[in-house]
Amino acid sequence: MSGVRGKYVSAGSNGGPLELNNLDFHRLSGLIRAHSGISIAPDKAIILASRLRPLLREKDYSSFEGFVADVLRNPSEELMGHIIDRVATNYTYFFREREHFEYLQHTALPELTARLQRERCTDLRIWSAACSTGAEAYSIRMVLGEFFGERYDEWRAGVLATDISSTALAAAAVAVYSPQAVSKLPATLRARYFEQLDVPDQRFRFREKFRSDVILRRLNLHCAEVPFRQRMHIVFCRNVLMYFDLAGKAFLESRMYDLLEEDGLLVIGLTETLQTEDALFEHVEHGVFRRRRSPTGS
Repeated sequence: MSGVRGKYVSAGSNGGPLELNNLDFHRLSGLIRAHSGISIAPDKAIILASRLRPLLREKDYSSFEGFVADVLRNPSEELMGHIIDRVATNYTYFFREREHFEYLQHTALPELTARLQRERCTDLRIWSAACSTGAEAYSIRMVLGEFFGERYDEWRAGVLATDISSTALAAAAVAVYSPQAVSKLPATLRARYFEQLDVPDQRFRFREKFRSDVILRRLNLHCAEVPFRQRMHIVFCRNVLMYFDLAGKAFLESRMYDLLEEDGLLVIGLTETLQTEDALFEHVEHGVFRRRRSPTGS
């Protein structure tokens, strides 16, 4: 049994017994995958343990073995939420992968709004599917503001922003960012969309009048059903597919297909690829794909 119980991770310099062995890693990573779709390879065991170790100490566990046993016995939504919060990477910044926002402003929005106007429709639906701490969703809101200008109020053009991490969503709701997070923004955008707070570290808050157009919701993309009443015109789901195995990617891509309007756009990370491109999507631009029309037109 030594091959199963062997240790992936040692406790570290403090000498504590917080070690993650093979069996507990497979149990825990399997539970994480079943709950969220996130696939964690064995060579990421050290990272998993290091991210969860503070949670174990916070919950007064003396070992991973006891923690994993309790999680398996009672995988409550609250406890799984704490685990996913630690596992998910919330690295983001404003206008990350700027090419996508330039495409949104100069190509996607002009084409989409022209079509909607021909249909006498002013309802524009954009979804930031893994919004993290809000930078992506608020970047989209800035692009909408710059594109529509004074015509913005003529459209229903807010942004739906979801994430699996409650911690990230709480930060997005506060919408306070470090000077480094906004340092690459043009001065005109920073002045228009942010207020500088009178605090020692000179943080910036995304202005409430723009923040109110971004709807924040917790959503597990791997859940059985997504409670949307209407399909989306554009979905940003960037740097998410990298966390899924092949089956998980196919599931998520199929879900995005079902949630997009005919000819709707799916935006993924610049380093990501689609498993179902030929069947469900056609390539438009680097990281941008258009939903293929289904044979029945649905």
